[in-house]
Amino acid sequence: MKMELGSARWVLGIASIGWLVALFLPFVGDIPGWQVLAVGEGARSADTKITEYVFVWLGFLGVGVCTSLVTVSRRFGMATVAWMISTVALVSSLLAVWLRKSSTGVAGMFQHGPGFYLEVVAVLLVVLTYIPLFVRKTAVAPELLRNQPSEIDADIADAQLNATRTHQEQETNPLLVDDRRANAARRHKRSS
Repeated sequence: MKMELGSARWVLGIASIGWLVALFLPFVGDIPGWQVLAVGEGARSADTKITEYVFVWLGFLGVGVCTSLVTVSRRFGMATVAWMISTVALVSSLLAVWLRKSSTGVAGMFQHGPGFYLEVVAVLLVVLTYIPLFVRKTAVAPELLRNQPSEIDADIADAQLNATRTHQEQETNPLLVDDRRANAARRHKRSS
């Protein structure tokens, strides 16, 4: 099913381009993000942590690939996949920052570069842009109009409504009220 992106298409496109540009900026120390994505020798020498690898791979899938495809195809299914992957990438970016900041030794000598933070901003932008797209109402697609209630459905609804009214009338009928306890209490008072 296609979805209407509106101005969000531009935001998603800019975030995708920004994420891809960030691959060529320093990610950890002087090591560019593409080396972390490709698990290059530079990434190993900077003692890149598993959370940083996960962030780059998921960010590449969620923002670089899926979101780019969403801006072109406007497919709802692809948008949900892109949002889910990007959300997990965002969480892993928080873990990557925490792990890098709390590390000692070789990892402590290398700090995250501007490429890492640009990628985090791009992922955050994508995640926050998808949410309103998923929850807003859009124009009804023609194939969904076929699922609208018909006259038969209206007849069934009327029958159900009548059955409910009959049931409610039975509950208020004085002949059907269970007052045996009240009657027993009255008889007990009279006999005492």
